[in-house]
Amino acid sequence: MATTEVERRRGQIAALSIAAVVIIVGVPLWWRTTETYRAWLPVSQINALSNLQLQLSADVEVVFARGTVTPEQQKKVPVTQTWDEKHAVNEDTSLNYRYEVKYRTATVMEEDALNQPTAAESSSLLPEDVDVYIGQRRTALLRIGSQVKVGRTLEQLLTHLKPRLKQVLQVMSFSRTDITAALSDRVRVSPGNQESIADSMRAFKSSPGYEITFSLLNPDPKSHRLHWDIEGGVETYIQPLLTKLAPLANFSIDSQILYYAMLGVNPRFDSSSSAYTLNADSLAHVINPVEARLEVTFPVDIDISMARVMGVFLAQLRLLLGVQSSTPPPGFMVAPCSSAGLADWELDRLMWSRSVENIATATTTITSLAQLLDQIGNIVINDNIAEQVSSAVTSLQLAVAELEAGNLGFALQYSKEAFSASERAFFDPSLLHLLYFPDDQKFAIYIPLFLPMCVPILLSLLKILTELRQRRRDKKAKNA
Repeated sequence: MATTEVERRRGQIAALSIAAVVIIVGVPLWWRTTETYRAWLPVSQINALSNLQLQLSADVEVVFARGTVTPEQQKKVPVTQTWDEKHAVNEDTSLNYRYEVKYRTATVMEEDALNQPTAAESSSLLPEDVDVYIGQRRTALLRIGSQVKVGRTLEQLLTHLKPRLKQVLQVMSFSRTDITAALSDRVRVSPGNQESIADSMRAFKSSPGYEITFSLLNPDPKSHRLHWDIEGGVETYIQPLLTKLAPLANFSIDSQILYYAMLGVNPRFDSSSSAYTLNADSLAHVINPVEARLEVTFPVDIDISMARVMGVFLAQLRLLLGVQSSTPPPGFMVAPCSSAGLADWELDRLMWSRSVENIATATTTITSLAQLLDQIGNIVINDNIAEQVSSAVTSLQLAVAELEAGNLGFALQYSKEAFSASERAFFDPSLLHLLYFPDDQKFAIYIPLFLPMCVPILLSLLKILTELRQRRRDKKAKNA
């Protein structure tokens, strides 16, 4: 009897020990080794990006030529003025256009440059209705008229000048149309605004690099032999533009010649295979390239004028890359582009648009990724993805700060880094490792593995609990 009691007690201790080891050691170890690894992400900073507030700043310097203001008025000219224009795109996106306007009089060297022999104001080259001339650089000449110079106070002069300056800034700096089109990935464009920004929407999306291919199509190689100096044309007309656009993206150029030859045999349509086919007997009637040269007639040599062709290519390439050729306001004259095919202020406008577009795309990508990871718990977040997300968030914050400070070059560079990092994080293939591993497959793996071990342990624990209850009942019966 005593031996039986000892064996039973030993079995109970063994069952409790095994259960304790399973619960204390086995379950945490299994939970730790089978959990989905998710590295830390800056969630609070990502959530802050959903409310995007951009400030675009530009420095403007107004230089008064000699005789525009009197010596007394020069002393009263304000050193700086700040013009702010706020634009709420939607409830989550707002823009603030800030212009830091500085006033001063022309220096001696600037006066000498203005007084150099050039076209007179009465010349037909400068029509009377032209009040503003925008050059190829970042300068514009404004003609305010003699009636404004004489007998006007400084306040009246500045009041008359301010609308013209705003029109110049709309042409030479960021415009609402370009910025609205750049935000198209983040903000849904209303049908009423789609027509006004159609030219901006036609441009390619921002990308780290573009590949440009020039193709020459020869529809009748038998009769025409086409010659084109594509290398010289690209070097003369296209390469200066791409060199100036180097801060925006990397460009690669290649060319090809496509020859269209007549088949000589009409193929028949086969409805069963939905294709045009040729019988083997008909192949003998097809003239191969060697036999085609046995004819008596010689092809006509044609030299293609690259100047005419490249002019069209250059205009189309400007539009596709986002350089908009908008109609200037009345009274404005814009200088034609130089050999580079792009004015300096046009490059600035494009850099502003690309910076805003990169920021909008990167914020949308990062916030969408954060929402996706929050909704689907079994997506793996490895250290590489967390590093890319953190890099994108940091670059976004720096890009927004540089835009606010007016440092356009740094803002574009940081926005490109944010765009690239967000795209790499969103499309990382490691995100899909456990995405298609549903719970029923987990049960199918774990049940055959743990059920044979857990059933004896559970039965032993139930037996021990039953015996403990029985002992308590027996004690209560004896005490009663």
